[in-house]
Amino acid sequence: MLKRFKKIMYLFPFFALLSCGKGTEVFYDGESYAAYAKDTSNAIRQSITVGENQYSVQYKTPEYILLEEQHISQDDTLFNTYKKELEENFFFTFRIENLAGIDPLKYMMNDASDYDARLRYFSFQAQHDFFLLAGNDTLKCVNMIFEGSYGISPTNTFLLAFEKVDFAKHKAFRFVFFDRVFGNGAMQFNYTKETIQNIPQLIL
Repeated sequence: MLKRFKKIMYLFPFFALLSCGKGTEVFYDGESYAAYAKDTSNAIRQSITVGENQYSVQYKTPEYILLEEQHISQDDTLFNTYKKELEENFFFTFRIENLAGIDPLKYMMNDASDYDARLRYFSFQAQHDFFLLAGNDTLKCVNMIFEGSYGISPTNTFLLAFEKVDFAKHKAFRFVFFDRVFGNGAMQFNYTKETIQNIPQLIL
């Protein structure tokens, strides 16, 4: 499973380049670590609602990916090895959820051709409309996987990897998605200095 994942995207959290800020939460068990990272009150996971669509972004450390997506225990003797293999890029999950329960691909369609056009855009072109902005640096999305719901659920999911840069000089950044489908423009999520300090640390 890990080998397949690596082939899809070689995903390093730039937060590792920043010293742990005052107040950083420390965990010794993976379940509590992952739960803290998903708690929206910590702003590691953020959302914006526009009309009937909710846009959400989740920053993911290598530890989070291994625990939550690869289901590899922190007690696994190869956990640190897998973690190092993932320390190449920055990872996020981005979701578009229609609060009315409609597949976003079908929401506000003018005609049947809109569905195919949106599917092509989300699958192959949306990658170019995701950015990380920090200071004068703009990081492009270098890999994207689109997981459409195909009518099963009202949520479309994007797995994203961004190029690595030296963020030691930066204290904050913005995650940006330019919404071309629903005409909402630049959807911006601010990761402040305080948010970065909220990134938890897992003690192995």
